[in-house]
Amino acid sequence: MRYRCRVGASDVDLDIDVMGRVAIEGSSISADVEAVGPDLWSILIDGRSHEVAVLERDPLRVRIDGGEVELALVDERTRIGARQSGADARPYEVRAPMPGLIVAVHVREGDVIDEGGSICTLEAMKMENELTVPRRARIARLRASAGAKVNGGDLLAVLAPE
Repeated sequence: MRYRCRVGASDVDLDIDVMGRVAIEGSSISADVEAVGPDLWSILIDGRSHEVAVLERDPLRVRIDGGEVELALVDERTRIGARQSGADARPYEVRAPMPGLIVAVHVREGDVIDEGGSICTLEAMKMENELTVPRRARIARLRASAGAKVNGGDLLAVLAPE
């Protein structure tokens, strides 16, 4: 599942896959998470142990190694719903949902693409997947190229709302 995590004024992309692997801003990290009590976890990241406790859920406040932090987590489905409703007017990224091969790119930088329009076709596990836009947008930056192999979470395009 992909999350947008806001810590203060900073936004960070956080990906957690079904195997429990974690990536922050597209960079994989090695993390071992162990629940040690209700709302309390021990997290081992790159050999360093961290204690994380949930203090409050709305708004989300956590204590990490003794310091309190307020977080806002929004999952990808909620973000897509907000975009479709027009509530989010910021540029947004299209990332590969899984590893695969880009077999075709249907747009160029600067193109305006309508809701449901295809950015590219990704082949994964012998199936072709069309990556589409949830609403009208301009292709601000295009990283996808035909024939390129991509990993899950790789940046393919940045879209600016129209």
